[in-house]
Amino acid sequence: MSIGFICILICFLESVSFACADPPEYFAMKAGCKMVMDGILDEVAWQKSHSVGPFVFKWYKSGEQEQTEAKIVWDEERIYFGFKCDDKYISA
Repeated sequence: MSIGFICILICFLESVSFACADPPEYFAMKAGCKMVMDGILDEVAWQKSHSVGPFVFKWYKSGEQEQTEAKIVWDEERIYFGFKCDDKYISA
């Protein structure tokens, strides 16, 4: 995957809150350790990387606004996206 793809993806994620503003920048950190795709974000790379965001949802008018945290790291083979989403009332 190219850096251009990463930039497009980040711009898409951020477009919810920055539709009319300059596009935000995010620098994905190189992992520097073995990454395990197990859904548990316990590798050192996740702890050292910066969060993408903050996410702003304009449709919230009142009540608790639960947070979402996203991080991106990469190595020579893959780009890893990690998400932590708080939601008391998950429904599908």
